[in-house]
Order: sequence, then C-alpha cells, then structure tokens
Amino acid sequence: MMQLNSKTKKLRLNNIVRLTGAKQTIVPTPKDYESEKVLVDLVVDEFRKRTPNEELITDIRFVSGEMINNARYHGNNLNPSKNIMIDVAWKGNDFYLVVKDEGEGFDMENPKIKDGPPESGLGIILSKRKADLVYNFRDSASYVCMRVPKNKLEAQK
Repeated sequence: MMQLNSKTKKLRLNNIVRLTGAKQTIVPTPKDYESEKVLVDLVVDEFRKRTPNEELITDIRFVSGEMINNARYHGNNLNPSKNIMIDVAWKGNDFYLVVKDEGEGFDMENPKIKDGPPESGLGIILSKRKADLVYNFRDSASYVCMRVPKNKLEAQK
C-alpha cells in the first residue's frame, strides 16, 4: 500500500458518481457465492481497464469481495428483496469503489459485529491493509480508494 498524499480524498458517493466514466450497478442481494463473484468480476473488469498489474488486481478482487460479502451478509441479511448498489470510478490514478446496501450502517473504525463470530470485522481490517483508504460515513455504504502508481497505469487511449 502506498502512502497517501494530499490528492487522495475521502469522496462521498454523490461526488464519485459524477466522475467521468463512473459506472453504477444495482442488483438484488446475491443468493450464493457464484452470484457474488459476478459482482466482484464487474469491479475487477473496471479496474483492469487502467492497469494490468496482477498484484493490484488481486488486491482489488479481495477488497471488493469483502465489501460485497459484508453488504450481502451484514447489511442485507441475505434478503434477496434488498438491493446492493456498486459504484466504481477512476479519478486520476485513484480507483474508487462504493458498495451500498439497505442495512442500518456501521462504524468502520469499530467493525466488530455485536453477537457476531470472533472473526467479525476481519475483512475490513485486512482490506485496510490492501487499499489506500477504506472508510464510510457511518452509513450503509463502504468506500474504498486504491491508488495505482503512475508507472503501473496503462496509457489512456
């Protein structure tokens, strides 16, 4: 993970959706792992458009999987009548991912789930090691920003 500089910001959803090339997907809560994997692949495909770096692709796959899994299990309680919204966008060499569910929200700084298994919150802790920013505004959305070094970006066509 790179050190953040003054250009990396905690953008809110309304700012991210306005970025050039932003993509939004809204789907019912995935019923199984295979359906969840399709969503992760959508995120990875957008990320891969700007960088071929396999290490970074593996990191975004892990982080997006954790965020989608958390939305599925903890936010929407596996309820297929609830939706998950995924937004992705590039701003310079920063890749933003937002995963929003229909839950009550949580405190990202204290992700342990009350009455949850001992490993509750582990996905967020590990995601924070792989991404430059993992944050929320104590709402039902999880935000990720991954900075890609300029030498690992493909030239814009």
